[in-house]
Amino acid sequence: MSDTHQDANPTDATLFDKFRKLGRHGVVYGLGSSIRQLAAFLLIPLYTNALSPAEYGVVGLVTLVGLVAGVVFEFGLRTSLFRSMSDHKDEATKNAVFSTALLLTAFGGLLLTGASFLLAPKISMAIFDHTDHSRLLIYVCATTAMDLLSRMALAMLRAQERSAWFTVLQVATLLARIGAIVYFVVYRSMGVEGVFLGQIIAMGASTLLVLFAVRRSIAFNFVARDAVAMLRFGAPLVMAGLFTVVLEFVDQLFLEAYGNLSDVGIYTLAYQIGRILSFGLHTPVRLTWTPLFFAVKDDDNLKPFCAKALTYVYAVGGMLFLAVALLSKELLVLMSEAEYQAAYPLIPIVAFSYLLWSGQPIIEAGVLIRGRTGWSAWYMLFGAIVNVALVWVLIPAYGVYGAAAATLGSFGATHILSMIINWRLFPIAYEWSRLALVFLVQAAVFGTGIYAASPNLWWSITCKVGLILCYPFLLWAVGFFRRDEIIGMRRLIDQAKGRKSN
Repeated sequence: MSDTHQDANPTDATLFDKFRKLGRHGVVYGLGSSIRQLAAFLLIPLYTNALSPAEYGVVGLVTLVGLVAGVVFEFGLRTSLFRSMSDHKDEATKNAVFSTALLLTAFGGLLLTGASFLLAPKISMAIFDHTDHSRLLIYVCATTAMDLLSRMALAMLRAQERSAWFTVLQVATLLARIGAIVYFVVYRSMGVEGVFLGQIIAMGASTLLVLFAVRRSIAFNFVARDAVAMLRFGAPLVMAGLFTVVLEFVDQLFLEAYGNLSDVGIYTLAYQIGRILSFGLHTPVRLTWTPLFFAVKDDDNLKPFCAKALTYVYAVGGMLFLAVALLSKELLVLMSEAEYQAAYPLIPIVAFSYLLWSGQPIIEAGVLIRGRTGWSAWYMLFGAIVNVALVWVLIPAYGVYGAAAATLGSFGATHILSMIINWRLFPIAYEWSRLALVFLVQAAVFGTGIYAASPNLWWSITCKVGLILCYPFLLWAVGFFRRDEIIGMRRLIDQAKGRKSN
């Protein structure tokens, strides 16, 4: 094995060390962030048994309002925080920058909560044609305001690489949210209102815990220069975030307008399951990539690092995509009532859309390194326009299937345009042949899994799980893995066994 290790050149070794760090923190932060967002998935059996599809549709639309509010009133500060902190070396100055961001976030949360009392009846009338859900909208806005503070504090934990605290606090948030919602929906029989009442109580408790964890980093300083810099850097990200929400969720509003709340409920369920790729892959990549990218942005091998990172994300993410896409039918049978089974054909489409989207944080290397975040807003605007056009054409004709097709089409169009813009800002030679292999193998496994489906539930699960486990071996068989990667994996195995590499 000694001669094999000597064949690895220093650049490959350095790259592998970076990916090991990316993978290690990605697993930790990925688990933590997945735990935080896992509540929506774990609560699906509760929602699909305690709520009708129409009531679930109300949950989806009210939650959408909270997402929009969160994007606007966060001011793009979480991403700006990492950039501003990377410009300072001493701990005291970093704490002052964090405190400034936290104060700005608190101000945004207060504005959001106050605005909700004034605007909730009008928003409810605009979406539902009545004001009966005004209280739900106030609940979701107050929950979002506290969540903004919590996320900013969690961003500081990430910057400090306090991954253990990060994960513990995410677990606490998960348990609090599930426990509160189960109590109000099941034991108090409060239906949809119980969902949002449980969320606001759980978020209040978890926000206090997270702020307590970062109390020593709160300097109660407000640095005007850094505040202006962060707001200036984050302003285009707010627009990009709004366009992202349109890109992801405007189809629910069109479904409500051209269909009914039951259609919204079915599509919301498909989206919740398909979005496992979001919190299981995209979110961990984004949370880990941003601070790591700024930490290594001056390295000579940054471009090959970015190229390989994109390849790895799609290769590793393919395993999760196949699991979601192939096992979703059996999952629905086990988790939900028969009226929700129509969501099954939509899930692979949504899941693949989010597999593509998982590479977006890496593709945006150009706007990050050049500080040209305004471009993010432009290509997200393009994606939003494409999505609106597609749903306007497809939903009246094809209903929920048109909504899923519009999601895939608009995600793909945005992905291509953002890659072109970022390449012009910061040219990267991506590994196109290896990416093609990844997607071809995924297509082969998915097609075989659909063909191998059986009327017997447990036999179907067994066959599909076996196919999914074959995926990495098929990648190896078609020559996807390169020599330096195999060497790196052997090093990891040696270290795991407690042996030094020869």
